[in-house]
Parts: sequence; C-alpha cells; structure tokens
Amino acid sequence: MKKLLLITMLFLGNQVFADHHKGPHEACKEDAAKLCAGVPRGDGKVAQCLKSHENELSQACKDEHAANKKHRHDFMVACKADLKTHCKDVKAGKGAKLQCLKEKESMLSDTCKAELGEHTNPS
Repeated sequence: MKKLLLITMLFLGNQVFADHHKGPHEACKEDAAKLCAGVPRGDGKVAQCLKSHENELSQACKDEHAANKKHRHDFMVACKADLKTHCKDVKAGKGAKLQCLKEKESMLSDTCKAELGEHTNPS
C-alpha cells in the first residue's frame, strides 16, 4: 500500500509540475529544439522526449532537471497530507491538483503554503 501511495504521489507531483510549466525550462530549450523538434507541446510530451534522450542532454539541462526534481520532492513532502485531506477527489491532470491547493490555500499547512508559494512564484 505504501508503495502504491508513493508511486501515486510521484505521478501527481510530476503532473502538477508538468501542468504548471507547460514546456522545457530555459536551460533545456536548446536541447528540446535539437532533440525533440517534432514533438508537440503539452501533456508532458517534451519532458518525456528529453527524458528519453537523457544521455544527450547538456549539463545545464541535467542540472536544472535535478533541481526541479528536488523541488517536486519537497513540494510533495510538504503538501502530501494537504492533497489527501483537501484534494483527494480531484482528478489529476491539467493542473487540477495545483488549482485545488490554490483554492484551499487558507486551509493548508504552513509548510505546504510555503512550497505552494515557491511553486507558483518560481524565482
């Protein structure tokens, strides 16, 4: 059961971030143009393409991916209980979970609010 929950949380975390960022980050734009030119944007398709070319990515893109992965992990750890409590009936996809958290912000834990603020206002 714990393994299923972990897999679900990882999927939700990836979906939340994929929905929010809609495409490659600055450090990966050249890699995306070179390696994934014909891939349509949306639904994490460019991210999947970049992942399939992991060994060919620039160091800057790899570093950005590692930083984003850590941020997703921190977000999911901080908001896990809030997602379960306030957004359990919300179907993942197209930013629905993130939107749910934003709508329930006044009811969220302080740690989730802090991560939500960092996520919605990335530096």
